[in-house]
Amino acid sequence: MSTQYELFESPVSGAAQDPATNVFHLRLPSLSQLTPEQQAHVRGILKDFCLAFTEKYVKGQLEHGGNMWQKPGMLACLQDELLDHVAYLSTIEFQIHKTEPELHEYLTTPGEDDG
Repeated sequence: MSTQYELFESPVSGAAQDPATNVFHLRLPSLSQLTPEQQAHVRGILKDFCLAFTEKYVKGQLEHGGNMWQKPGMLACLQDELLDHVAYLSTIEFQIHKTEPELHEYLTTPGEDDG
């Protein structure tokens, strides 16, 4: 089942009508099923993700040039990145376990509603 959404552009408040200053907004009707606190949580995650992703993308484009969608070897790049993520996850878990055992237990023990 796919979620219906609408993507539209809206200029940043007070910004000139330059396409480079426009931000994309998603209208997600399914959010109305959540509590206001849950909606705020999702919006915060999306805002943080969009800002971080955009900064990372721009940095990569400036560093490597070209058009990412035209570069060969993307699967190999993804595989390398995924291996890095496994190393990061394992290292962070080890660091938390060694320095904050109670926090580690809290973060790794499933809650009652986690099935």
